[in-house]
Amino acid sequence: MLVNRYYYDETLTPVLATEEKDIQLLKGTEVSLALSTETYCTGYTKSSEPHACPKQSKGKKQCFSCSQNDEWLPCLKCDGSTCLQFSDGIKDDCLGGKYSVYLASFGDKVKAGISKADRIEKRWVEQGADYACIIFENVNGQEARKIEAGLVGKGLEGRITLAQKLQAPEPNGDAIKKTLEQNILENINASDAIKTDPKIRSLQKFYPEMGDAGQTHYLQGRVAGCKGPLLLLDQHGKKLFALPLAVGKKLLEKTLADYQTTL
Repeated sequence: MLVNRYYYDETLTPVLATEEKDIQLLKGTEVSLALSTETYCTGYTKSSEPHACPKQSKGKKQCFSCSQNDEWLPCLKCDGSTCLQFSDGIKDDCLGGKYSVYLASFGDKVKAGISKADRIEKRWVEQGADYACIIFENVNGQEARKIEAGLVGKGLEGRITLAQKLQAPEPNGDAIKKTLEQNILENINASDAIKTDPKIRSLQKFYPEMGDAGQTHYLQGRVAGCKGPLLLLDQHGKKLFALPLAVGKKLLEKTLADYQTTL
């Protein structure tokens, strides 16, 4: 079974999605999954449906051919200046939907981002944000992207990498407050949508205590919780498994315990 992606379900439980079934990583359960060393193409999305890679390509999570057919990639590249989307359905949803622009802190770093208004808290948890606040709301997707690009142009992070999340220091709620206090919002043409008194929210209740957990490449142990892409496992001590590392890997018939006795 190929792991095509991971996501958070409606109970905010991380899930590995495979070709055959979805595997919930419920807190308190034991997991012992052996992953292939080879990486396979996970295919593409078109007309809102997932499609397997026709060439079953190896080496990357998405081959060039599948990336050309994937209807979501244009949205990931969008800065709001010109719509690159070729799917009428996604374009209509973007231009007709209600979006929010937010700031979120990860340790001492602050990024700008956008989300559909009705799933913004879930978006923060999916990313593993420590603190977050809405700064613009009731704008469509293209307007939201323009605002986001403007904020990044003024010095905010546009993306927090997996490596940065793994190395993030203790959460710092003051970082996002200081960013708001700076005139980061000036000259952004969305005055009707700006929240004049953004409420900074702590997301700590959603996460386990990480302590000094080190990284592991083995998806084995008791699930102690999750923070964004980081799965915390009891594995001869607390260990963090980065869920993106499972994407594009095949689940082997053997469990890890069958051939790996020491961690």
